[in-house]
Parts: sequence; structure tokens; C-alpha cells
Amino acid sequence: MQHFTIKPTLNRLSLSFALVFFLGMASLQAQSQPYAYINGPASVACGTSAGYSIFVDGGTLNYATWTVSFPDGTSTSGGGSFISVPVPSVSGTIYINAYVSVRSSANGYNYQQTLYKTTAVISARLATPANITGNVHGCTANSNRTFNTTSVSGATGYQWSIASPFKLVNPSNGALVNTLTTSSPSVSVRFPGSGSSTGSLSVKAVSGASCLTDSYSRSLTIYFGPQIQTISGPNSLQRNGSGGVYYVSSTTSSNHNWSVPPGWTKTNTNSSSRIVAEPVTGGSGSIVVAYQTCGVSYSASKWVEVTSGGGRDRAFFTESEELGSLVVYPNPALEGQTLNIQSEETITKIKVLNTLGQVIAAYAPESNSFALPTQDLKAGNYTLIAETGTHTTMQNLVIQ
Repeated sequence: MQHFTIKPTLNRLSLSFALVFFLGMASLQAQSQPYAYINGPASVACGTSAGYSIFVDGGTLNYATWTVSFPDGTSTSGGGSFISVPVPSVSGTIYINAYVSVRSSANGYNYQQTLYKTTAVISARLATPANITGNVHGCTANSNRTFNTTSVSGATGYQWSIASPFKLVNPSNGALVNTLTTSSPSVSVRFPGSGSSTGSLSVKAVSGASCLTDSYSRSLTIYFGPQIQTISGPNSLQRNGSGGVYYVSSTTSSNHNWSVPPGWTKTNTNSSSRIVAEPVTGGSGSIVVAYQTCGVSYSASKWVEVTSGGGRDRAFFTESEELGSLVVYPNPALEGQTLNIQSEETITKIKVLNTLGQVIAAYAPESNSFALPTQDLKAGNYTLIAETGTHTTMQNLVIQ
């Protein structure tokens, strides 16, 4: 007698159908899953409050469980579609987690997931102190000079610094230091005992509150002893052209006496440290200035090449008061800060020149006031020339 063993087998067609059905349903569910995220601020000021909500696209929220961790180490929790949290007075990062269940509008299924978001807690910054004032050029060895800035709202102190050989005088014990924090916006600087030196005195407002950070620094260049001058201005001019502005520092020198090559004209400006020189018939030559610094006499010269051609343009400057009280503020100004220019007369032209005497910006205000942008001016010294219908004036402009 023969015996037969019957082994059950799965129809391959049925298996393939089941697999396709399973994958299709999985794909359909994935496509039907709602999209959920946490809606809230990317940054928030410390000491305030922040609100967060759950947004669901393609479905509805069943429930949400919140966990919020703060930069000071504390945390809070809650439920519902929205949570409002107090922001501590500590800068850092807030971490927000929400475990949510959402129901799909497409297939009615419920989906669970954890959502994440971070928020930066930003501290406010104290205002930068105003320009430092004081006599910047000292000639007496081991002398003390006082420098001041204005009070900053919210500041608990002012941190001053300067590099050797200059020193700061501690008002409590007279010690000479390079960094000092004072309660008032003033400081005494001890100048060196010999030689010639240049230093940068800086100050920033100091915060005593956790929600306020220290300000940016304000700086001022100070000098000790005789300061050798270098004439600034264009290296070449066109004959019968517009001429060029030449100058030395009026801060560290005085008693200037300028001379130009034969066949040139020179016009004094509102400062003896500057002239406008123009080669009318003369050729190349040296512009020379004799000056004094700390009572010592020196001279400086600059060779200027003269080229032919060029139409004659106006290059004569008068005293600034003849323009009708031209006012430029703030000066010095910070990079990017807008300059305000005002005059009793209508200003027709404004030019900004670099230290080579090149025009790098020009405007035609046709007004008694003008807001001059400085976004394209890097830190340094510039010459500002303003014209009316009858006068032209020139002022030194400093961008810090």
C-alpha cells in the first residue's frame, strides 16, 4: 500500500497579492499621516514670556504633553494645544518637547510622535558709552589727565583699559594699572615719563543684571611727547585742475607754515593744519609744512607729480563760519552710523575725501540739512567738503 504525505503550500499568487496589499496600505497610511510641528519664537528676550502652540496640517490634535527646559536648569510641563512659559533672566537656550497624538483627516487613523523646538534666550545689551572727551595730547612727563564719557542707563560701572606705557590711576589707592572698573564714567590716565607714545583708551559700560550684557567698547587715541607728522593728500595733480587737499594732524601739531612749489597756489582752510594746493603753471615738486609739537620744531614734505590737462574747477575754501555755522554730528561717528549735517545756508554739494584726497562719495542735498550715510566708510580719517552757492568749507571727519 502506498502512503502519501500531503504538505500544505501557499499559493504564490495569494502571497504576492497579500504583499502588494500590505505595502499599498502602508504607503497609504504614510501618505495620510498629518504633519505636525511646534509654532513659537526662534528667540526671545530674557525676563519676558513665550508662547508655543501645536499646528497640525491634514488632521486634528487629540492631545499634547509638553516638557520645557530652561537655561537656568529649571523646567515646566503642561498639556493642551498651547503653552505659555515665563522666560528666566538667564541667557541661553530653551528646549521644547511635545508628545502629541493627531488624527488623520484622510484615513481616520491616530498617529503619535514627539516634536522638538529650541528658542534662544537673548540678553539685552547696554548702550555704548558716548565719545570719550579729554585732552588727548600730553607733553608733560608723568602727568595725570582726566577723561570722561556719559552715563549709560542700567550700567553698574565702567571698565577702562589702556596699554603700557600709559597707565590708569586707581582712585581708591593711587595704584597704576592697565584695566580699571570705575563707578563713575571718568578715569585718570598717567602719561609716560619720557619718549613719544601713542595709546588707545577704551571704555565699556558694565552690567550688573543677568538680563543685560556689557556694552560694546568706545575708544580714543591719545598721544604723549612730540609726534612726527606725515602730510596726507594726493600723490599727483592735474595742472589747472581742481587742486588737492593736504593736511597734517591738528591734534598733535601747531604753528603750521606751508609752502608749495613755484607756479602753485595755496589756499588756507578753516584750520592751519590744512591747505588746498593747486599747480597753475608750475611742475612737480614738494609741498612742505613747518610745525611744532610739544614745543619742538619739525618739518614734513611730500612730493607731488603734476600732469597736464584738466579743466579748472573750484577749489577755494573759506572759514567754516562763513558758511553759516555748519554743524556735523556725531563726529567722531561709529561705522554705519548716520551723520547729520546742518547749515544756515542751502547746501548744494557734499563730498567725502579719503586721506589721498580722492573723492569717494558725493551728494547734492539742495537743503539746509542732510543725513549722510557711512555704511561704506571704514574706520579712519576723512575730509568732508560742503558747498553752498557762495562758500565752501571743509571739516575733518573721523569714523571709529
